Amino acid sequence: MKDVCLEDFCLGQIDRWCCHLTEAIETHHREPERIQLIRYLDRTPYDSNRLSLITSFFGLQVPTQLIDNAINSFRKFLRELNGFSNTSYRRGSNEDARTQLNRRTVKFIERRTHRLYQAAVDIDSFCGA
Repeated sequence: MKDVCLEDFCLGQIDRWCCHLTEAIETHHREPERIQLIRYLDRTPYDSNRLSLITSFFGLQVPTQLIDNAINSFRKFLRELNGFSNTSYRRGSNEDARTQLNRRTVKFIERRTHRLYQAAVDIDSFCGA
C-alpha cells in the first residue's frame, strides 16, 4: 500500500521545491560564492572539518570542540531513534520513492523536476561538492 499522506505532501510541495532550486541555480550562475552545496543524500557522516567549512561559509566561528559535541549528541540521538547508523543520517535509499509513491506520482515528479535536477547535478559537478 502506498503512502497517501506522503504523496499529498510531495505533490503539494513540488512547485515550492522547484522555485527554491531555480533560485539557487540562478544565484549560482550570478554569484557562485553565495552558494554552498550540502548533499542531503551523502552517505558519509558530517565530521568536524566538513561542519567547520559550513559554519565558516555562514561567517560563524564555532570552536571545534562545540562541533564535536554537537555531532556526538546527534549520533546518540539517531541511535536512540533506531534505524540510523553512524555512517548515514538518512533512513532508506534513493529509490524509496518508487516503493512509497504511486507510479504516476513518481513519473509526474520526475517530469516536473528533471531539467532542474540536471542543472543542479551540473553545479554539483562544477563545485566538486
